[in-house]
Amino acid sequence: MTDARELLARLNAKTVRFDVGAGGGPGGLQNIDIAHALGLVPAGLGREVLECCYLDTEVRASSKLRLHVLGAVRVEWKRQRDCLANAQLDLDFNQAMAEFARTVPAELRAAIADAQTAYDAAKAKCWPRDGAAMLGAITLAALQEVAGSSACDACHGFPMVPCTRCGGTGYVTWSERTRANAIGRSKSVYRNIWAGMYGWVVALLRNAERDAVEHMNRALSTREVA
Repeated sequence: MTDARELLARLNAKTVRFDVGAGGGPGGLQNIDIAHALGLVPAGLGREVLECCYLDTEVRASSKLRLHVLGAVRVEWKRQRDCLANAQLDLDFNQAMAEFARTVPAELRAAIADAQTAYDAAKAKCWPRDGAAMLGAITLAALQEVAGSSACDACHGFPMVPCTRCGGTGYVTWSERTRANAIGRSKSVYRNIWAGMYGWVVALLRNAERDAVEHMNRALSTREVA
C-alpha cells in the first residue's frame, strides 16, 4: 500500500483540479477514501501532525498542534524539575549529615559524591530556563524536519535491527547545522544548549505521526479491500 503521507498530498487544495473527477489511485482509492481514512484517525497530536505536514505545501503549526505540544512539554518540564528537586534534596541531606557528624566516614563521603553526581546529571538534562521563548521556533523546525525527512536508505524505514545509519528511527534526520539554522542559532549553541529539547520535540512529533499513520493505513486497507 502507498504510504498514507503520500496519499494525503493528493488532498492538497492547491493541487486539486475541479474540472476532472476525483480519480483513482493505488488500490482504486479515491480522494474521498483518503479523506475518510484521515477522519478516522483519533483527534490529537498525531492527526494534527499529518494535517500540518502533508495537507498543504507550506508546513505550519496549527493552534491545536501548538496546544498539544505545549501540554506534552509541560509534563516533561515538570518531570525534569521534579528529578532535579529530588536530586537536590538528596545532596542537601547528605551534606547536612556531614555537618552534624563529628567525623565524616568514608561511606558518607561516597554518598555525598554520588548525590553530587546525580544532581549534576539531573541538571544537565534540564532544558534551558528560557526554553518557553524558543518552543515556537523549535516546534516549527521539528515539523519541517518531519515533513521533509525521507526513509533511511539503509533500513528503508523498517529498522528490524539496530541501524547505524538512522540510529533505529527509520528516518534520515537533519544535521546539527541544519537544525541550528532552522531555529536561528549557531551550531555550537544548538549542540550545547538546544539539542536536548529539539530532539525531544522531534521524537514527540514522530511518535505521534507514526501512530496516526498506523490508524490511517488500517482504515485505507479496508477501503482497498472493498
